[in-house]
Amino acid sequence: MIVIVGCGDVQATLFQRDSTAHFKVFDFRGNPVSNATVKVNTLKEWIPGEGFGCDVMMDVCGKTDTNGEASIVFLCKSMNFSYTVRADGYYGIGGGIGFAREGSGFTLHQTQFETNIYIRVKPIVNPIPMFVGNRPESAGRQLKYPGKAHFGSWGFDLKAGDWVRPFGTGEIADFTVEYSDLHYASDKALDCALVFTNAVQDGCYIAECTGTRLRSDYVANTNAVYMKRLDFESWGQKYVGRYAAKLLGDNQYVVIRTRTRCDDKGRLVSACYAKIYGPIRFLGGMNFVSYFNPNENDPNLEADTTVNLMPNGGMGFAP
Repeated sequence: MIVIVGCGDVQATLFQRDSTAHFKVFDFRGNPVSNATVKVNTLKEWIPGEGFGCDVMMDVCGKTDTNGEASIVFLCKSMNFSYTVRADGYYGIGGGIGFAREGSGFTLHQTQFETNIYIRVKPIVNPIPMFVGNRPESAGRQLKYPGKAHFGSWGFDLKAGDWVRPFGTGEIADFTVEYSDLHYASDKALDCALVFTNAVQDGCYIAECTGTRLRSDYVANTNAVYMKRLDFESWGQKYVGRYAAKLLGDNQYVVIRTRTRCDDKGRLVSACYAKIYGPIRFLGGMNFVSYFNPNENDPNLEADTTVNLMPNGGMGFAP
């Protein structure tokens, strides 16, 4: 453990030394995972140039032993490094380590050049083909609201990945998007909601993502309380009794139960399940990645990334 106060040449000298990252890789039962590939990505050199210059990165790799352990030694030249862990039969996982700093002077405190990193990996269990609508904002594939209306209500078909007719090719509204100006005049806030009105037992719940590439649970919780309405606000104050978020966070996802059928006593007979990873943005249009499992009464949420059942559906999605 080193305590340094300073910047400039002191900072440059500080990082010209070896650092060691000790990895311990387990499965979710606590068993060590051997022969996993561990890769550290770190700064190789900085090339002066226009603006902030150019960072040249390098990878340093290793394999875990029978105890699931691997130590990666690399020349530390920056205040952080990233890592990935991959093993046959498991979903990959990655992360990063940052050294503490304060203010624009890059004052360093308690910099640690020997770090223990404990990793739990998820096994690949039963991935199945799904209808995957991949509309990430970064790719500019935002799904615009139908027509030229600024406010309105439109049904969305997860299987088709489109609005229901006549605004798109969809046949069944798995949920309805309501975009409202209810609060617009008073506080400049726009409301958006996902509403589940297709059938009595349709609904959704919010869950937290895990750090592995399969960020959701393997299966939907069939005993969860499925909400009929999920409210968001585009900006402005939070409203009492509302979910009130500008977007669904990167560490969250929505599980959807849809196309439900009940018997004459109102008991659930069949349903389809789907998920939407965050973030979800609503202002002017929607950005999201949705997964629809077409198999009735199958709550499996683990998608086969080699197949997309969506017509002309893009690949390159996470499971």
